[in-house]
Amino acid sequence: SSDLSMRSQPTVYGGRVFLAGPGEVYSLDAKTGCVHWAVNAAAQIRSGLVIAPLGARTLLVYGDATGQVWALDASTGLAAWHLQADEHPAAMITGTPAFHNGRLYVGVSSFEEVRAVTPGYVCCKFRGSVQAVDAATGRVLWKTYTVNETAKPGTTTKRGAKTMGPSGAGVWTSPTIDPDHNTLYVTTGDNYSEPATKTSDAVLALAMDTGKLLWSKQITENDAYNSSCRS
Repeated sequence: SSDLSMRSQPTVYGGRVFLAGPGEVYSLDAKTGCVHWAVNAAAQIRSGLVIAPLGARTLLVYGDATGQVWALDASTGLAAWHLQADEHPAAMITGTPAFHNGRLYVGVSSFEEVRAVTPGYVCCKFRGSVQAVDAATGRVLWKTYTVNETAKPGTTTKRGAKTMGPSGAGVWTSPTIDPDHNTLYVTTGDNYSEPATKTSDAVLALAMDTGKLLWSKQITENDAYNSSCRS
């Protein structure tokens, strides 16, 4: 059953194994497997668990299926802070946040393209993003959307459904960082609606300190798809 699946990559740190089930987070003894602590999670976790050492305190950070980033005290499992990474109701975090020098770098994806099959749903408005977060406080330092412009009303489909676009280009995987060159790399998915953008199905390079887009390389052009395209 998918309700029993464990889709999160475990993390080993300080003699502990940290892992996430469908609705829980665990800290196990790495030698024996005994449970040090277990806490309920607010939503399903697909991202891996990242360790963020912050001097006297170490945090365990992950993203969940409702687009929230959570930071737990790695010693106790108690929540230190949490952040809603995007206001869109279909937002989710599937890629493991990257940690460096007190900052977390988080990519945001969504399942809005699936919602397009719902009668009357106007697809689509979600835009993928990357953001830098202060690991100690959860404060967003910068946020860069992978689709530069907000969605506007588009053409009506053959079925008579209203549309909006551009949209999509979610960041499903973990960011890769190159601190020596102040550069962060992410990959993006498809657009959910037309018009297609140059930053979908692409590799994006962003400045780590500001989030400025340095360059992008598109692999597949004109890829605008949602689940209603089959019908």
